[in-house]
Amino acid sequence: MNTARASLRADGWGTAIFGVVMLPGGLYLSGPLGLPAPWFAPLGAMMLTGGVALVLLARRAGVRTAARAAAGVNALAAVAILALIPVLPLTALGVVFLLAGAAWVATFAVLEARACKHEGRPGNRGGLRKNGVRWRQRVSL
Repeated sequence: MNTARASLRADGWGTAIFGVVMLPGGLYLSGPLGLPAPWFAPLGAMMLTGGVALVLLARRAGVRTAARAAAGVNALAAVAILALIPVLPLTALGVVFLLAGAAWVATFAVLEARACKHEGRPGNRGGLRKNGVRWRQRVSL
């Protein structure tokens, strides 16, 4: 399995699982974290949807473009999370929670960007036959 596909798959599953946790999270996590309760369900739904999309993109034959896009979105998300920390009325646990989230998405931004770089190296055909014609791989979850 190539690294771009593995990175997208891991990012997708992690994001989707965390999205499922966030959906009802406002009921339990708003107080301890200091995050506004109404934010949890929409963020959870977005994360669940994005995670499923990443897993589906990882199943496609050509994943380099998807990995590049995911790296960019993750980098922007990390910056946005860091920008929100001083603005929100967070508890100490909330600050740690958001810092961990920023580290999580930044890590996947780096992994996916590096995977794209690796995919473009000579000798790595990236799903191409010797004559340059694309072929579709069957990839299972």
